[in-house]
Amino acid sequence: MVGVPGKYKGCETCRRRRVKCDNIRPVCRKCVTTGRHCEGYERQMIFITATPEDGGRCSSHPPRSTSKKFRSDAASIKSHGSASGSTSAGSSPSPSASTATAIATATPPMAVHQQQQLPLPPLPPTTQFPLPSPPISNGPVSLPNLSPGAPLRSAWDDALFLVDKHQAYYPTQIVSLQTRLAQVARGGSGLVSLPSYHVPDLRSVGADREYNVAGQCIVNVGDGNGMCVFLYEPNNYAASPDIAAWRSPQEYMGSVQASQPRAFCMFPAHHFFSRVYRPSTISWALLTRTPTHLAHRDWIELPWEYHPKSLADRLFDILAQLPALLQRADAIEAEAPNTARSLKIPEVFSHLLYIDRQLSAWCRTAAQSADDVHQHSYWMTQAGSDAASGLPFTKTFVFQDGATAVGFLFFWMASLLLGRSISALHRAYMQALQLNYGMYAVVPEELNIDLAQYQRDGMLATNICCALDFALSATAQPDLLIGPLTVADMYFKGLQATGSGAGQLETMWCEGFRRRMAAKGQHITGVVGSRAWTEYGAF
Repeated sequence: MVGVPGKYKGCETCRRRRVKCDNIRPVCRKCVTTGRHCEGYERQMIFITATPEDGGRCSSHPPRSTSKKFRSDAASIKSHGSASGSTSAGSSPSPSASTATAIATATPPMAVHQQQQLPLPPLPPTTQFPLPSPPISNGPVSLPNLSPGAPLRSAWDDALFLVDKHQAYYPTQIVSLQTRLAQVARGGSGLVSLPSYHVPDLRSVGADREYNVAGQCIVNVGDGNGMCVFLYEPNNYAASPDIAAWRSPQEYMGSVQASQPRAFCMFPAHHFFSRVYRPSTISWALLTRTPTHLAHRDWIELPWEYHPKSLADRLFDILAQLPALLQRADAIEAEAPNTARSLKIPEVFSHLLYIDRQLSAWCRTAAQSADDVHQHSYWMTQAGSDAASGLPFTKTFVFQDGATAVGFLFFWMASLLLGRSISALHRAYMQALQLNYGMYAVVPEELNIDLAQYQRDGMLATNICCALDFALSATAQPDLLIGPLTVADMYFKGLQATGSGAGQLETMWCEGFRRRMAAKGQHITGVVGSRAWTEYGAF
């Protein structure tokens, strides 16, 4: 008799309430949405009794009654399988190599021992079993046959393993870089030369047309450290003449929007959409307060038909709804303070508060470590002694991985913009209320809030700056950081414009970070130029 861990039977809170649990770890989502404290999961010990020939039976069930002939047949099949694995037609590989090949064919790898340091951030460590060395292929490969190994994981997982038709695995790192696609030069043997990297400016793309991103995917898996690089350029058609007014609506759309959501279900289109197109489009939409098609339900659900959603994906599901609300709030605030404006405010105000509650729920979930519910996914530490990490921020954030850092940067960015709109709408409503009713004014229940918790712009901008350096060092997508950096920089420049002297050091720090960001982008440009690449897709 031997005891083994059994299946999860639901979290302790749901078991006590006698309701069905969704078994989502580390915390039950049903508990989170209902405002209850999830007490976690506990696996009961299951005792297995029987002999290896019987296959093992649970202690709550009697042994299976099988004939001796059936047991002997099963044993012979098992022994035949092991024998045939060591001898094959035309060759006789060693038992160790055969066993390693069988393991690689049955189960995809979850981690790979690094033989040398990658030129970019290395693959994140994992506690699962490493892939045996024989199945990793270093020879030529037919790229159209490559696909992510099963089970499919989130696009935000930096450890991407591509597998070919021979079940050989290629550990691949995802990289993205904004560049001018027309200036990308291709030489012999697959070499690619990129133009010099410049830190992008999302505000340079006007809000008068839909944000569009053209992208290309190039892959190099020749050595043990493969890379999948997404080169992209926002609004690369900006210099082209305007489209005639009689053209179809599809011709006004970008290539991504015209392709429809189901076109981004599989690699590499799904990874481009999740990690490049959606974050950059939502950053632009938040900065310009322009509604985006990504808020439609089809764009939130269909691209994840086969890949699971990560916490970063769920955050962008929420943020996609925000630009349209910010635009409506700005339009209402600009109106004259009259009764008509007062009637419009409560509806938009309630929608903004709903987004705020969703962001708070996301933050509570993301703040807990995925491995241990009693640990945080980020913490603060003293800034380094170098000048880049010094004043005015003496402390810096450390996150469990790069995706978590990017997620919290966008969370703080959205919270700052959302809090400003909530405060402005509340102020506009109270102004109209005092004008119309004076001392007899009664504040509606939906607007009776603690306004102080939405006036934390300085704290949120500081959090962004304290997290940027870690995110830059942990990610191979430096362009993702331009949105949060722009929002924090705009806040500190607003302080500086008041003439009080505040915000000057912070603005200088933001300029220094832009230089570090440019150096990181130029480093990636050099790495891409030192390898031979094969085009894998265009978007």
